[in-house]
Amino acid sequence: MRPSVSLYLLALIFLFQISTLSASSTLKKVCNFLGGDYVTPKYCINTLKTDPRSRSADAQGLGVIAVQLTTTKATVIKSKLEELLKNASSPHADKALEACHQLYSDLIPSLKWAANSMASKLNRGAKAVLNVAISVPASCDELGVQSISKDGNAFSNLTNLARAIARYLVA
Repeated sequence: MRPSVSLYLLALIFLFQISTLSASSTLKKVCNFLGGDYVTPKYCINTLKTDPRSRSADAQGLGVIAVQLTTTKATVIKSKLEELLKNASSPHADKALEACHQLYSDLIPSLKWAANSMASKLNRGAKAVLNVAISVPASCDELGVQSISKDGNAFSNLTNLARAIARYLVA
């Protein structure tokens, strides 16, 4: 009866490889489709692959992951702004940092809601939140908060990716 154990293990390995390939092809399919939304397939794949859940996610799951990555980046930026506020050098800088901090503080709960909405297949609501979120880094730049521009650009890229997937899912 030993051959049946070997056959069983071989079948399990084969099924695992098929599921991995199909998840990988879902990631590639979704990412290749997003080019019209100014998201390169390379950026999309490399970004989403940072989350291990992307290996087995369907398109909806990839959208959730993208919004959660965006939320994480917003939280990091908010924390940096809190540190910058502790060392503000002038009243003008203090006010600009405070306003930018407030934008990100207000945005984070909305992004969490968007991730939950996307998980519930309410993609239009998630897309609406992401359409607003994309403008936050530019607003901080207009306020003169240049010290987080690099993070703001990364946030914009993540938001654009999440928004593109939301558009893909709505279409």
